[in-house]
Order: sequence, then C-alpha cells, then structure tokens
Amino acid sequence: MGVTRIVALEVEPSDELGSELWAVEWTDDLVDLRHVHDAKKAAQRHVYNMLNLLQPDQNKNDVLTVVLRG
Repeated sequence: MGVTRIVALEVEPSDELGSELWAVEWTDDLVDLRHVHDAKKAAQRHVYNMLNLLQPDQNKNDVLTVVLRG
C-alpha cells in the first residue's frame, strides 16, 4: 500500500522547542507517524523524499497537505 497521507505542519514557536520547527506527519500502511524537524529545509527534504515513495497512480496533490502558522 505505501504512503497514503503526508502533512507538513509549521509548528508554533516556543521557548522550549525553538522558533523554526516543522513537523512531517504521514500514514504508511495504516500506521500514523510523525517527525519534527528543526529547520524548514530539513522538512522540505523529508516531504520530497516521501513524495518519491508514492505509487504511480497516486497524485501528490491528493496526498500532500501543508499547514502554515497564522
């Protein structure tokens, strides 16, 4: 089955976590996963690599969601 959902979230800054955090969440074979990155560029690389795992019949616009702060 593979990756069926990818969400990139800009995380609210905090003293505890820092100011430029991005979370990437995805569903892979019915398991929900999440990884937090401390830089936007790292999250972009993660999403790009996840998009390369899509099946030929999957459209990135149907799978990917980006959520910005504010």
